[in-house]
This record gives sequence, structure tokens and C-alpha cells, in this order.
Amino acid sequence: NKILTDSFENIKIGISKNKNIPRMEYVVGKFSDEDNDKLKEVFKITSKIIEDFSTMTIDELMQKYNGNTNE
Repeated sequence: NKILTDSFENIKIGISKNKNIPRMEYVVGKFSDEDNDKLKEVFKITSKIIEDFSTMTIDELMQKYNGNTNE
């Protein structure tokens, strides 16, 4: 039997929760130099995050990586 669900785990990469920028500008606007620096750090560990995603629970993954780009 096939079980249909709209619930699935996913990974989101974000650099800010700035609510002062209009959503459209925030999504399609240019990155600031500071944002680009943050993204470069995140991209250094992205492959490790994806690897861990296949073996860790979402809670373990979030605990390990949220707010921490030094792993």
C-alpha cells in the first residue's frame, strides 16, 4: 500500500530573518557583502549537512548546524 502524505523533511539555507525588507525585494534582491560572506561560510559545509541529513534526525541536524558554520 502506498501512503500519501504532504509531510516531508527538508533543508533550508537562510542567512537572515529580516522582516523590515519587503518580501519580494528580500527574495529576488541582491545580496549584501555581509550576506555573501555568510553564504560562502555556509557553502563550505553544505555537503556535510547533506551527508548528515541522510543519517540524522531533523532535530539532531538542527541542533548540530543551526547558527553554527564552524563544523
